[in-house]
Amino acid sequence: MSKRKEKKWLKTGVVIAALLVVFLVYPFDTTVVPEWKLRVVDETGKPIPNVVVREQWRNHAVEFHGHNEDRTTNNEGYISFPRRTVRAPILFRVLGRAVVAFNVHGESGSRA
Repeated sequence: MSKRKEKKWLKTGVVIAALLVVFLVYPFDTTVVPEWKLRVVDETGKPIPNVVVREQWRNHAVEFHGHNEDRTTNNEGYISFPRRTVRAPILFRVLGRAVVAFNVHGESGSRA
């Protein structure tokens, strides 16, 4: 193979390797919990206002701790929580899933 072709292959290999590294380490968002709205009612179906509702969420494969948020129902008993996301690179997600797989008594994936 000529020196010219070798340089071309080397440059192509370097570009491909760089793109692969960027792909593996670039963080992107993933939904942990979708947006949701619920209504708190009593046994008769009557809405209950001013009730504190707590949302807890965590993606066990990419987060080391969970999150909480308390909100209060409105006069009609409704409460809504926004979509929750986590930002992490593919490499971290793969390694996190591997670690979670060895934790036989732990949780895995997203929980809310």
